[in-house]
Amino acid sequence: FGTKQNNNKSSVINIEDVTALSWGHFEALIAEIYAVNAKEVKLTSKSSDHNCDVVVIGEEQNILIQVKHHANIEGIEGIYAIYEIESAREYYEDKLNLKFEKLLVYTTYKKYEKQATETAKRLNVELKKYQDLKTDLSEKQITFEQVLRRDRNRHPI
Repeated sequence: FGTKQNNNKSSVINIEDVTALSWGHFEALIAEIYAVNAKEVKLTSKSSDHNCDVVVIGEEQNILIQVKHHANIEGIEGIYAIYEIESAREYYEDKLNLKFEKLLVYTTYKKYEKQATETAKRLNVELKKYQDLKTDLSEKQITFEQVLRRDRNRHPI
């Protein structure tokens, strides 16, 4: 099911499993992480996602997330993903008639380019990377079964 390592659906995903996930399953994993504390989470369709992979409708704030999966965690995430998620806000606010207070980019890389970090700060986009994912996975205990179920339930928005 898109992973090279662990074939037990009920097993909990750990940081070592992440690079073996397909990009689609990684998007679903991020959606599951945020679903723990949200009113509703929508995983967008694999194509025509309007630069957003996960829509979180929360109790206190709504979040748009752009997800970037890489098999090699030692790379450096660039600026492009920040512009993608920033450009998604208007579309999703209009389409869902909601305000999205938080924009987030989530990558499997360990670092962001300096320009990406500066641009994210200027545009008020939160950046998450490998170490954040490691923490989130240890706290949330997401299973492969949850990821597979989420991936099957994508929403064209």
